[in-house]
Amino acid sequence: MNAAASKLAAGPPPQTVYAAIAAWARRASAVRLAAWAIGGCSAAALVAVFVSVRWVAALPLIAGAVGVWGLADRRLRLLEALAPPPSREARAFRVLQTLALIAGTLAGIISFYGVLLFVLGPRWNL
Repeated sequence: MNAAASKLAAGPPPQTVYAAIAAWARRASAVRLAAWAIGGCSAAALVAVFVSVRWVAALPLIAGAVGVWGLADRRLRLLEALAPPPSREARAFRVLQTLALIAGTLAGIISFYGVLLFVLGPRWNL
């Protein structure tokens, strides 16, 4: 069995898209998550400023949201391990995680419909 197959056989697959992304983010290095967060958010900002089709900015924003969520999750897990009662800092990172989840979900929905309308064109009929 090769390495990829043994990783797949290690456990049951995630049940939702969010669980799959969370599992990936928890396995990724902090450097990779930071690169996704910085690269995705800055690329989304640049695309929003310089590209006339604004929905395209949602595509890199998805990567940025995953990076931010993963970094916040890392810090939150560390804080919860050190101080079991929820601290003010832990609540702040939970809010950051929630905002990243909402931003990533909205960016995914906008991207889906943007690509759909791009492919079908503005005058499609059912």
